[in-house]
Amino acid sequence: MRQERVSVKRIDDIWRGLPLSTPDRLYLKIDTQGYDMEVLRGGPNLVGAIKALQFELSITPIYKGTPHYLDVLRQLHDWGFVLSGLFPVTTDENLQVIEFDCIMVKRAA
Repeated sequence: MRQERVSVKRIDDIWRGLPLSTPDRLYLKIDTQGYDMEVLRGGPNLVGAIKALQFELSITPIYKGTPHYLDVLRQLHDWGFVLSGLFPVTTDENLQVIEFDCIMVKRAA
């Protein structure tokens, strides 16, 4: 097994440094090997601007520390998101889904 050092920054800090104003339609795709919720928790200002979100939702965790999928959906619901689509990415030999690409959108006012 190989280890690599990576720098970690809060997404709100990165967002503040971009030369953009808040767009009307922000679509955020996260692919962080089980750390998707940590990314979102590091960006409370950005989460408020997101209109749609895409991430991998693990039904059977493949990464250590991956949160339970119901906890993920509950947290995103509490932040004002609703499910838009689930698309199987990986299944096992019994066709049980291991993970979905999950798309959620901000709940209509």
